[in-house]
Amino acid sequence: APRRNDNLWNVTFYKNGKMHGHFWRGCLGGGYMTGVSEDNEITGDNITFLFPNLKDGILGKFVNGKLISGVNVKLVNVEIVNGIAIGSFSRPMNASVLIRDNSTPYSLSMHPLQPDIDEHARVEVKQSNTPDSGEGLFAK
Repeated sequence: APRRNDNLWNVTFYKNGKMHGHFWRGCLGGGYMTGVSEDNEITGDNITFLFPNLKDGILGKFVNGKLISGVNVKLVNVEIVNGIAIGSFSRPMNASVLIRDNSTPYSLSMHPLQPDIDEHARVEVKQSNTPDSGEGLFAK
């Protein structure tokens, strides 16, 4: 299993060795998954991936911790219930539904132009310093 030394990795209650009720699981690269587990897995129709900015999220269907489909939401409130934080999320930010887009050995993406809501906070397009190379995508 991957190791994280810089941040919280997992918060949940266990009952008889199984996840019980609400959970928070840290993700490599930042962000958290949160919701109520089904059958001791991060599976369900009401799971949220919360981006590292801790404001934006994708709420939807996850199976074994992987997005199947979801919508963009915002974290609007956090309430402590029985000692665990429970997030409340906005209605969908737009009508578009995000679908898991697996890469293959032959294709990076079926939908390469689908925007990432967090992308503009992390990268920018600007002129490259390399001669005759045009513009490039650069980390902020």
